[in-house]
Amino acid sequence: ISGEAVILERGDLEDFEANCDAIKGRFVLTLFDSTYSDGVAHSIPRQMKTELATRYGALGFIGWHHSPGQHLPAGACAGGRVGGVPVASISYEDGALLQRLAGRREALRLRLTLHSRVERKTSWNIVGEWPASDDAGTGEHLVVGAHYDCHHVASGAIDNAAGVASVLEAARGVATIGPSLRRGVRFVLFGAEEPGLVGSTAYVRQHAEELDNLVLMVNNDCLGGRPS
Repeated sequence: ISGEAVILERGDLEDFEANCDAIKGRFVLTLFDSTYSDGVAHSIPRQMKTELATRYGALGFIGWHHSPGQHLPAGACAGGRVGGVPVASISYEDGALLQRLAGRREALRLRLTLHSRVERKTSWNIVGEWPASDDAGTGEHLVVGAHYDCHHVASGAIDNAAGVASVLEAARGVATIGPSLRRGVRFVLFGAEEPGLVGSTAYVRQHAEELDNLVLMVNNDCLGGRPS
């Protein structure tokens, strides 16, 4: 696919809306993770930017990593749906190069060639539960969770084997307490988080009737990497 490109500074919802006319029929280039671009948490995770690019009629979407020397998978899916436009990811350095070229030329034109394919696979959430004591009777519970999949361009040790280990150790610790908890604790290892929060989205849909009794969810993600 070939076409002109428009560069968005932040790539959040306001950025897409402000540049809607320029986006139509062009590649959108922006940071994949605007959460970390300026130290401010923006409202659009990288998986949702594919949907925004589709909504505003982009030719394709290309995102670059927010940190030097690192890379991210393309994020072509969100919530179990495949994005409507071609998606590619590039490094921080390549993104910086394209920004410099865009500043020197009247129009930045790109040619994108993809050899990837999207396949439908089955994933599972793994759930273990420690019940409350018999006399509690509230039905209230906590969820301690982590996703067990990882990026295809990473070893997965921090994101997110460390989180999985934390959930398992929490379950091991709770098991030593015995049946004396006022609230039950549910330990959940979510599948398919990296393709767009698929496992956790499915969990919420499947347990919608229980959400009023869910008093706390502790999410263990990227432990030991970048504490925040």
